[in-house]
Amino acid sequence: MNNLTEHALKLFEALTIWVRKHQLVLKIICSLIFLAACSWAFLQLGVRPVDMQLQPFVVLFFLLSPFSLIYGGFGLIMLAHASGATMSLGFAMRISAWAQLAEALPLPGGAMVRTGALMKAGVSTKRSAWLVIITAILWISLAAMFSGAVIYLQGHDLGLLLGLSAGILSIASLAWIVVDAGWFQMFLTLLHRLLGLLLMALRLKMAFGILGHDVELASTIPFALASIAGSASSIAPAGLGVSEVLAAMMAGSVALAPALALLAVAFNRLIALASSAACLLLWESPKLLCRRKIYG
Repeated sequence: MNNLTEHALKLFEALTIWVRKHQLVLKIICSLIFLAACSWAFLQLGVRPVDMQLQPFVVLFFLLSPFSLIYGGFGLIMLAHASGATMSLGFAMRISAWAQLAEALPLPGGAMVRTGALMKAGVSTKRSAWLVIITAILWISLAAMFSGAVIYLQGHDLGLLLGLSAGILSIASLAWIVVDAGWFQMFLTLLHRLLGLLLMALRLKMAFGILGHDVELASTIPFALASIAGSASSIAPAGLGVSEVLAAMMAGSVALAPALALLAVAFNRLIALASSAACLLLWESPKLLCRRKIYG
């Protein structure tokens, strides 16, 4: 298990170095893909700003996106607890918000921020990185497993292969957590990730609602996978461009227009980033004002 951990961390480090070396080119390419794809989608759908729905936007920006920060905060607390460390919810939520914004960089910024927070809580560097990696693997494998089930129920046999493959990876990830931290930690982690997948589905449902489409909750799961996979790719700012292209490719599996899926995933990501930035501004402004009074 230690050798496996060493190899995984070396691979993660090599990927980070490669992305940093080429980050400017990657950022330009992915940004152009994102802008071109969104422009195409708007033209295809004929959506105008006046056609967009306000209520789903309010729910997504003011309720579900901030709740995602609470969810992320509890996830960090659980990782710290797995190593015998402690972390306050307020601190964990701030880190969750910073991690969201760090994902806007063309490198695994979110993972690096979370790893740093665990190290600050007293967890070793190697263990912090591995905890973040293994839970990320579980996150994407669960999303892929449920996406496969949805796609298969829509009559596509490829969904069965995706679901079974992802299920095996999910079981392997859970088994590692059992060996490392025990059954209770495994159940907590599994419950946390399942709730996160539900939260992501709700966010995407609201994003589709902004565009005036009421999409079934289950049908949003493949696009949750597209969002997660895009972010995990670590080559695009916040997964932008990558997530949208993946969503457009998967749209046919649940009988939705590729342009609609592309825009919904883009809206969900951009609104989440804006909401995280707003929350951080509210949290950090009093501190900045206090410092200005003291030192100004």
